[in-house]
Amino acid sequence: MFKNYIKIAFRNLIKNKSQTFINVGGLTLGIICAIVIFLIIQFDLSFDKWHEDPDRIYRVVRHETEFGKSVYYRGGPYPLAEAIRNDVTGIEHSTLVFNNLSNEPIISYYDNGNLVKKLKESDFAFVDPDYFNIFTYTWLSGNPETAIKNPNTAVVTQSFA
Repeated sequence: MFKNYIKIAFRNLIKNKSQTFINVGGLTLGIICAIVIFLIIQFDLSFDKWHEDPDRIYRVVRHETEFGKSVYYRGGPYPLAEAIRNDVTGIEHSTLVFNNLSNEPIISYYDNGNLVKKLKESDFAFVDPDYFNIFTYTWLSGNPETAIKNPNTAVVTQSFA
């Protein structure tokens, strides 16, 4: 019986080629759209999942119009983090993250006044002390509360050390 249903279905598909093409094309387009929507949502929901309370972490984006086009830049001016911290209600912590992507700083390590090591680093960020109140990392050594409160201090990864 089932074999007969399959035969009849194929006969109708061959008989009505244009309708079959439209139906298969629509089904294909629907499946592709569903997959793309799923991937976009998965991408958007994948950020900062390893931090505590990822649903409470937000990023400031600056919107500008240049030559008639909308352009979005990350962050804002230097005093923005302090202004948000002091003037916006409901904000527990705010931090400034500055990545200078155009320059590679030269990091020098001195011991008793003698230069021990000098290297260029391209993957770095300047942050204020509130950074580690927002983002959580596993610490091998040191304390996140006091890690960058003093000038000329740095936090490095295990691979960099």
